[in-house]
Amino acid sequence: RMFGVVQGGALVCHALAAYPVLDTEEVSAVFTAPRWRRRGLARAVVAATIGDIVGRGRRAVYVAGRSNIASQAVAEGLGMAPLFETWEIVTG
Repeated sequence: RMFGVVQGGALVCHALAAYPVLDTEEVSAVFTAPRWRRRGLARAVVAATIGDIVGRGRRAVYVAGRSNIASQAVAEGLGMAPLFETWEIVTG
């Protein structure tokens, strides 16, 4: 399910509720077009996405890359806290 902000007929910010597993669902694909950043749009669409997930009786999980400080700030600003760290296999 997609949540977004449309300005002038264009989708300028979005987030998805996706990947349900057991009692969780992920807030995914959070994006804000560069010229629309720092206006609270990501916070608004992530909040709506979390509300939808929780309203369906699931726990919302938010994934942010270690270097994506802006994404981490959105999650923290909505009361989320780090739950675990993932590791990737590096080849070659």
